[in-house]
Amino acid sequence: MNIMNLDIFTDCSGGKSFGIAILYLEDELEYTFKSKVPKLMVDGSVELGEFYAIIKSLQLLDKKYDKITIYTDSLNCYNYINGFSKVKPFSNKKINIIKRHMMSEYEKIVENLNVEVRHIKAHCDVYGNEKCDKMAKNVKCLR
Repeated sequence: MNIMNLDIFTDCSGGKSFGIAILYLEDELEYTFKSKVPKLMVDGSVELGEFYAIIKSLQLLDKKYDKITIYTDSLNCYNYINGFSKVKPFSNKKINIIKRHMMSEYEKIVENLNVEVRHIKAHCDVYGNEKCDKMAKNVKCLR
């Protein structure tokens, strides 16, 4: 039996516009996805943009994997997904509503998947993270 594992790196870059990037690493294969994100969807929050990228990375899967590992450099996003209590709610009620909606969507998607979300430090020469960072910055500049 061939075990199918997938590593996913995600990133969001924000400012006046937001871009997300996703890198899929499966064995020796590499796939990428990048997109602008409607600012209203993330309400100006890069953290919500990161969360959106994680959800989008799972929505785009076209086959079943035995294990999916998602790497994010957003510690707040990692803590929120993993249910760590030190995550404080935003002072903006609209952002909290979006965040709860995203968490609900994430939980539906991962219900029958073996997914682990891991935190990695940003800008530490981790190949997948650095590639996503560059892609997200490039896409947010597109018109």
